[in-house]
Amino acid sequence: MVHVNVLADALKSITNVLIRPCSKVIIWFLTVMTKHKLGKLL
Repeated sequence: MVHVNVLADALKSITNVLIRPCSKVIIWFLTVMTKHKLGKLL
């Protein structure tokens, strides 16, 4: 279980490093996708 926790912590740190710079892009992409989906639904 210790090895799994170490791997989980490493993955979390990597994802945090990757997500922080891309968070704005991800939020923009999600907003654009939701707008397109709402447009299609309406």
